[in-house]
Parts: sequence; structure tokens; C-alpha cells
Amino acid sequence: MLALTDAQRQRIEENRARAREKLLQRQQQQGVSAGEGARPQEQSRISQEEPESLTKRKARELGLLAPRIKRASHATVEWVVVLDFEATCWASEAEKRGHTQEIIEFPAVLVSLARRAVVAEFHSYVRPTVDRDLSAFCRQLTGISQDTIDESPTLAVVLPRFVTWVEQQQRMHKFILGGPDATVLFATWTSWDLGVCLPTECRWRGLPTPPWLNTWADLKTLFHRHYQSADGEKKEVCGLAEALKRLGLQFEGREHSGIEDARNTAMLVCRMVSDRAPLRATTTLKAKRKEPPVAAEAAVYPVAKNPRVTAQSTPPFCYCLRRARLKTVTKPTPNIGRQFFSCVSGNCAFFVWCE
Repeated sequence: MLALTDAQRQRIEENRARAREKLLQRQQQQGVSAGEGARPQEQSRISQEEPESLTKRKARELGLLAPRIKRASHATVEWVVVLDFEATCWASEAEKRGHTQEIIEFPAVLVSLARRAVVAEFHSYVRPTVDRDLSAFCRQLTGISQDTIDESPTLAVVLPRFVTWVEQQQRMHKFILGGPDATVLFATWTSWDLGVCLPTECRWRGLPTPPWLNTWADLKTLFHRHYQSADGEKKEVCGLAEALKRLGLQFEGREHSGIEDARNTAMLVCRMVSDRAPLRATTTLKAKRKEPPVAAEAAVYPVAKNPRVTAQSTPPFCYCLRRARLKTVTKPTPNIGRQFFSCVSGNCAFFVWCE
């Protein structure tokens, strides 16, 4: 701020004196003298606050005080959409090698924070298209049968249905999607669902995702931040069932069932709101680098599950429908010097050794 000149200081003092005189005249007109009806503390407050506001106003008129900028206020979250995907999985990393992880269950529940209850649900199983047969480990873990998967639609069908469901709920409940004024928050237990699983698969499948799914709340992070700071004791990071148990709640249903996990996560959200835990977005998905275009001949030559290739062969197509890249093992392992083909962008798990 610029320093005041002597003339400006004099004008400010004159304005203060006029303000005091006007204040005394107003009190006398209302039948209250400067020494009656008002306590000494109130008189000192009036004599200090009134001239101060006038001083600021005059300084602003003289260009000596910058105008106050009103900050945009963020809307209060009134609704939460909880998602919890299940994907193809294998018992070990060795079994997983050469396979691509795909979503097989797509659940979502809409929670009203005012009612502390689930008001709507979306649920669909999803048929994988690369590794269509579920492993025994996956069937046992998720409880999803092969027959259920075989009769289910693909992700290209399920994702638009989910978007339509969200838009229907938006029209029904009048909440705002996306942006700083959003009144609905998308949430998951850990950031794997919306940070890795869905965007990775949509990227190599070429499926568009709605922009409002690029920002979400990692409830696991919010849970540990709030309850560790409230208890004053740092506890080990736990899973969903253990988090419910810490709050005196019981996990209901089967663990690793997507819809049951989403319902239990919604129950945890309601409890966190009751305990005044802050619910806000924790993660925003950054824009990825531009991927190379899909080869036109990929539509003619399908992806082979276990192609037999050599280093001189034409590179096969990976699951992203792009030509794989020839690489050589350089680490000091039993396979050092051996060549293989893998995804050029690293978005899928395509891998095949050269014969």
C-alpha cells in the first residue's frame, strides 16, 4: 500500500471528526446521549469502528486501497455415488502374466447425506472379451460364476447404461455434476477403481469416459486422516471391513462382492458424515499423453491369445489393437538376452516370448 501524504492524513482526520459529530447527533435525536444508554465498551467500539470504515472507504476512493475480491464459494456436497469394481484376477503374479485385467462387476450406490441412506443403486455384471474364462481363484474370491459372466453385456454396453443412470438420478434429485459447484461426489475405497481400473481399460478399448468421473474422493485416505487425528493415535492402514469394525459397525454380506462392498462403503460414508469427517475430492485424474493411433489393419487381423512369433516376425497386435514392440531382457536373470513382444504403450498386459 502507498504511504499517505500529509494532505490525505488531514482529510482523513477531518472525516473522522465529522463521523463522531454525526454519531453524537444521531444518538441525541434518538434520546440517547453519548454518556447514557451505551456502556463504555460499546462507546469505544462505535468510535473505533465507524470512523475506520469511513477511512477505508475514502482511501479506496483515492485509489490507495485495492478493491476487495469476493472468492467463489464451493457448493456443499449433498450426495455421494460410491463405486466398487471387481475385475478378473489370478492367484499369483506368475499366473497373471500374459493376461489382461478386465472389469467383471460394475456397481454404484447413491447416498443421500441428508437422509444418511442409500436411495438408488446401479448394478451390472460385465463380460470380459480378452480372457473370457474366469480363473478358479477369481470365481472363489468374488462369488461370480462363469455362466453369469457369459450372459452379461460388455463394458461398451454397461458404461453408457451407468452414465444414463447417473443422469436420471440427476434429473430426479436436482444435484449438480462436475465443476466447483458440484453437489454430488464420486467416492471409492482407495483410488484403484477410478484411478487405474476403469481409465486403463477404457483407454485400450477406446471407450470415452464422462469428465465428472475424473475427480473423486479416496475414502480410505479420508477415513485415516480423520480418525487418526481425532484419536491422537496413529493406527495401521486397514481394509474396509476393519474400518467398519473400528467404528463399531459390522460388514454385511459377502466381501469382494462389488455391490456388497459398495453398500458397506455407503454405510461407512453415513457414519463419517455423522462424525463430522470432511467429505471432499482427494484425487483428480491428470490428462494422459497422446497414444499412437490404432492401426487400421487391426480390425482385419484379430489378436491371438498366444501367438507364436520370432524376432523376425511382423509384430503382433496387443490387446490395445496396436502393434506390439520387440524388447530384450537386459536384467541379470535366467532369461537375459531373450526377446519378447509387449504393449507399446504399457496400457495392457500383452506379453509373448519369441521362439
